[in-house]
Amino acid sequence: FRCNYRGCLIVFNVLKAAWLRHFPCCAYIDGAVAPVGPVGPIIPVAPVGPVAPVGPLGPVIPVAPVGPVAPVGPLGPVIPVAPVGPVAPVGPLGPVVPVAPVGPVAPVGPLGPVVPVAPVGPVTPVGPIGPAAPVAAA
Repeated sequence: FRCNYRGCLIVFNVLKAAWLRHFPCCAYIDGAVAPVGPVGPIIPVAPVGPVAPVGPLGPVIPVAPVGPVAPVGPLGPVIPVAPVGPVAPVGPLGPVVPVAPVGPVAPVGPLGPVVPVAPVGPVTPVGPIGPAAPVAAA
């Protein structure tokens, strides 16, 4: 496959057309579109005319009267409540489960050695008791 000038020119023109459709503001650069000319003078707008008056109101349509209230129909029959059936009898009690016997008490082991108590030192004598302090009057 060899690229020729005509094939490249077709591809280029297709890509250029897509580019100019996406960016139309750049179309004047390569001469595809003539540049935009100067803006013409601003034409003054004509003044707004007066507002038309509101026309007369149409006739009031009367509301139809409300009809009488329909009477309440008779009550239907009261359905009786079904009777309560008999209470089922209590079945027999099951067997009493025996309690397992208590095993023998384990023997007490030998006592350990007796530790001697340290001797008590001499008692310090108490000195004489002094006179009683006077009590303050309440």
